[in-house]
Amino acid sequence: MSPDNGPRLHRDRLAFLLSTLEDMGETLTGGESFDTAARYLLRMLLGSIGISSGAIFTFASKRKVLRLKDKTSGHECDIKELKISDDLIARMAENARPHRASDLPEWLSEGLHQMVEFWKQHNVQVVIPLAVKGDLLGMVCLGTRFMNQPYTEIDLQILSLLTRHISLYFHSQKSLEQARQANYELRRKVLEMEQLYEVGLAITGLKSPEAVQEEILTRATTILDSRYGAVWLMKDNTYYLAGAFGFKNEIPVPDIMTDLTGKTVSSVRFGPDESLCLMAPMTIRNTPVGVLSVAGKESRLGGYMRFSETDFQLLASFANQAAVAMENARLYVEALEKERLDQELRVAAEIQEAILPESFPEHPKLDVSALTLQSRTVGGDFFDFFNIANSTPAIVIADISGKGIPAAMLVSTFHGALHAYAGFVDSLEELAGRLNNLLTETTPENKFVTAAFLTWHPKTGDMVTLSAGHEPMILLRANGDMEKISEGGMVLGLFSDTKFTSKTVRLNPGDSLCLYTDGITDRTNAEGKQFGFERFETLLKETVGGDASGIVRNVFRQLETFADDEPAPDDQTMLVLVRKPG
Repeated sequence: MSPDNGPRLHRDRLAFLLSTLEDMGETLTGGESFDTAARYLLRMLLGSIGISSGAIFTFASKRKVLRLKDKTSGHECDIKELKISDDLIARMAENARPHRASDLPEWLSEGLHQMVEFWKQHNVQVVIPLAVKGDLLGMVCLGTRFMNQPYTEIDLQILSLLTRHISLYFHSQKSLEQARQANYELRRKVLEMEQLYEVGLAITGLKSPEAVQEEILTRATTILDSRYGAVWLMKDNTYYLAGAFGFKNEIPVPDIMTDLTGKTVSSVRFGPDESLCLMAPMTIRNTPVGVLSVAGKESRLGGYMRFSETDFQLLASFANQAAVAMENARLYVEALEKERLDQELRVAAEIQEAILPESFPEHPKLDVSALTLQSRTVGGDFFDFFNIANSTPAIVIADISGKGIPAAMLVSTFHGALHAYAGFVDSLEELAGRLNNLLTETTPENKFVTAAFLTWHPKTGDMVTLSAGHEPMILLRANGDMEKISEGGMVLGLFSDTKFTSKTVRLNPGDSLCLYTDGITDRTNAEGKQFGFERFETLLKETVGGDASGIVRNVFRQLETFADDEPAPDDQTMLVLVRKPG
């Protein structure tokens, strides 16, 4: 070589390099597909310094694999994909320059040990990671140069320059693909939101839980192109089939649909898998309430397709919306039922209040007081003052079975019959017998009345008492002695022609007689303990010598203290008579 040949050679190589860069520029901006451009770029790289063979890999960041994109005929690479570690990814991105295969860094030879063996067998000479700003994009493997010429440092510099341009192209394509994907995802999200909005309007406008469930299944199968749909709800911590689309609402379900009958929340897998059924949880405030499932995604080519992650995201969004709609429908029905019950209870309370006496009888020898407290669910406690045929003053306290309107109506019936019969009977036995026969004939078998009657004879102080299955009357003597009075007979309204007996007791000055319903002794506190008869008995003994009103007020005050704001499950009624001194 003459002395002038050296500079001429460098000029020729520089001109060829510039020409290669120009060709690369045309390829990069020519609108070729990525695969075509990658093939052209690899061959331009090989031709730049006369390389016999080579291969180019791209990096799939989600799967963390190097994937063979193109190779020349002389580069027999049988490794199509190679998964690499996070550490190797970072190191390759930081060292995106040519590396001689004979002098690889330890981290590269260990990280790509599978390829290193291949490189040794097939004379791979240079390995160049492709990266931009720490983002690994791929890798180039280059074989021997023509005529086995060695790679000089200038050759490596040229390769470094050219592979930078290839890296920039890969980076721009990756950014463009990400933009396209983001745009696609945005359009898809907008479409999904429009669908969900339309679905939301459709299902939230329905008030019947059955109609809401039917609409949910119709919409779910429509937007996911599915043949079958099912709603599974929770009962006793396991699922049951609540609604179906495309098949009868019964077990067994179609073969391609997962049967959740009897399964628990923890045993169900959500998200796309290898089956043809897709399921999404229905939750309310992070609490699982059911599962929405679809199956048989229909293909335009016939048969069924697998569901995608996008399908699952759409179904999951819809399932949450569906759960809220079903809950709202349920609450709406409950609200209507509650409103109906509240109205019923108001009417029952008005009926009960209307028939209670507005005042107590006044007598120079007898002090009378009574009080009824209604529970939240109106019952049938009742008391009244009346006269029997011989103008003898009489008193009754009664407890009607049941709650609400039925109990209030039975109270009204009992009250009317009591006053209708009272003027035509001479004894409590006859009055109880007539009331019992009427109730037996006119009320259902499960309805009955417990009652305690008494008549008062002022001249003697005698009281005739009769208890029809009611709580025993308590006679408290002025000296503190106590007697329970329960003679009478069975409850009223169960068996006709029942016989009743009475008992006569004398109420002396200072003595008192207490009539009450079981709501007093059965009153419970937050711990579930009952007030009980013994506590009631002790409390009455402490009131010896008091007036009737004071005794009643003291008992109810102690009841409230005992219950400590715990709602009363039943009405509470108490009536006290005290024989005045003198």
